[in-house]
Amino acid sequence: MVQQGDFTVQLVDAETKVPFKEHYKDDKVYVEVEPDIDYFISMKKTGKSDPGCSKCYFGIDNRNLGYYRRYNNECVYDSPSFCGLLQYENGVSTHNALKFVKPPINDDGSSTSRLLMGKIELKVYEGIFDGYKQPRNSSRSSCDSWKDAPTLESKKTKATEKKILRSVEGSIKLSKSVDSMGIRYRTGRLLDTIVLNYCAAVGLIEVGVLQKPSDVWGYQRMLCPLKSKDSLPVAASKKIRTQTTVSGSAELFDLTAAVTPDESLTTDRRSERDHHQGSQSQLRKRKLNFD
Repeated sequence: MVQQGDFTVQLVDAETKVPFKEHYKDDKVYVEVEPDIDYFISMKKTGKSDPGCSKCYFGIDNRNLGYYRRYNNECVYDSPSFCGLLQYENGVSTHNALKFVKPPINDDGSSTSRLLMGKIELKVYEGIFDGYKQPRNSSRSSCDSWKDAPTLESKKTKATEKKILRSVEGSIKLSKSVDSMGIRYRTGRLLDTIVLNYCAAVGLIEVGVLQKPSDVWGYQRMLCPLKSKDSLPVAASKKIRTQTTVSGSAELFDLTAAVTPDESLTTDRRSERDHHQGSQSQLRKRKLNFD
């Protein structure tokens, strides 16, 4: 949880509301996340200040969410607000969760270091009274432009595809009725800025936020998890020991728990292999009969 000024901000799982793990380096906050998980920005006002109000705007990956939240400066709020993509219709406001995804990448051969981190930015402004709002009869939504992640220009490798994450619209929703009449505030001076950087664990390892695991094999599995049915599932193997030799050190694994190469073959490849072996057997029989 990041506490700055009168506010606390964190990223939480949209379903469980459990916060994602945070790490700190060089006065920056890094949130360790995973792909294909819905999330909300959890925000809570925990301090008091001068009379008036604050207007809070969110930006994600350099895109504005298109709305703001207003807080009374003289109040402390007991529960957090869960912020996502806002829809309003017939007196009901709905926050759609966001979701971490792997964005499309154009392979232009450039560096990936500057692209590893997604960014959540909260800007707190002074709110200046500007009269009363008229009842809202029309519907509005900030979801339309968040269906897909923007394409990034980067050197495309299996490693970069695993590390880089961005945000799109998720599926979990939170709805509540709202008053159509309210006070309107103009945006005044900037009071505070809170930034959360987010990335997958392997990306945090690359930039030095997390230490690289001592288990070299396990780290490689993080970068390139086995998916092919034709691959030996070594990820299920058990490490025995690290053995030092004249040429260096080597890690030894017990593969008895893994299936044999024959068992890992797909049905089509197994049929192809059996057909080939059968053909070779028939040729040998013919040769013996001929002799």
